[in-house]
Amino acid sequence: MTDQSAWSEAVARLPFGRVVHGAVTQRWPFGVFVKMDEAPEVVAIVEINNYRPHGGPVSPDELPAVGDRVEGVVVDHAEFNRQIRLRVGDPRPGR
Repeated sequence: MTDQSAWSEAVARLPFGRVVHGAVTQRWPFGVFVKMDEAPEVVAIVEINNYRPHGGPVSPDELPAVGDRVEGVVVDHAEFNRQIRLRVGDPRPGR
């Protein structure tokens, strides 16, 4: 996404705390990229430190595969590279 107005519009639709759904499009040791149903034109990333489906950290081989569906929460808008950062799972241990 290169158009500033399109980025600003997407950010307005995806406030912090919003739950989103999507499919994993790329998997890397540092995390996964997700195509969100709610804003397919925006790049979303779940970094490995924000992928905690069972409350604790995971290894790179435990990240979801390409094509897997995920549910995440918007935790950041990275203006410099126009990415939405997501968290999957509860970050608090024991939850």
